[in-house]
Amino acid sequence: MLEQICAKSTTPPSIVPGTEGDLGVEWHTENGDLVLHVLAPNDVQAWCLISGGDEESESVRTDFSGIVNWVSRIFA
Repeated sequence: MLEQICAKSTTPPSIVPGTEGDLGVEWHTENGDLVLHVLAPNDVQAWCLISGGDEESESVRTDFSGIVNWVSRIFA
């Protein structure tokens, strides 16, 4: 998942274990916040808030192209 989302220069995310075997993958920058809640293989809830913009969210199975855009925006 991270290989699809991150460029080589992307700051590594914080990875936080959940209470029910899930996993939180989080970036918090001056430009925004992005959280991936990994519930199971191919079952990810994604949330992003870009500074000065609207909150966005989506469910992701295998196509992380929208998340790639969010990552590039919070590291702009």
